[in-house]
Amino acid sequence: MIDSAGLTRLAASCGDRDLLEWLTRRNVQVGPQSWFGATCKSNQNIYEWLLEKEVPWDTRACHGAAMNDDLDMLMWLRERGAPRDEQVIYEAIDRSEERDINDEGPAPNIELLAWSQAHGCPIDLDESLKLLGWLLLHEWIEESKATEL
Repeated sequence: MIDSAGLTRLAASCGDRDLLEWLTRRNVQVGPQSWFGATCKSNQNIYEWLLEKEVPWDTRACHGAAMNDDLDMLMWLRERGAPRDEQVIYEAIDRSEERDINDEGPAPNIELLAWSQAHGCPIDLDESLKLLGWLLLHEWIEESKATEL
């Protein structure tokens, strides 16, 4: 049995519009998982196609944008009413697919986190504490840079 959700997500993440169209002609359902695939790889031509085809989305669209550190995409999704949940903040902070075994990897995008929080993205207590830690670290780094000048 073919995992059609995984297949459409992969096609969207690869930016393969022809494959998505081919799948839809064969009655393969293109759903919210495709939004995740498109947003986690910033495939604009795919998310425009998904919107045109009225493919439903869920919170995974915003999860993908947060994982991809794509504030513009999050703003675009919010303008169009895409649902968000606390996982958006988690993905923006954790970005686990980019971290190695020692939990080293890129730091969260403070602007993305601040914008998400300021625009009503839900956040849980544990993630709030992580966010506060990152904000304090960011402030400390900026202060250190200022004193070096």
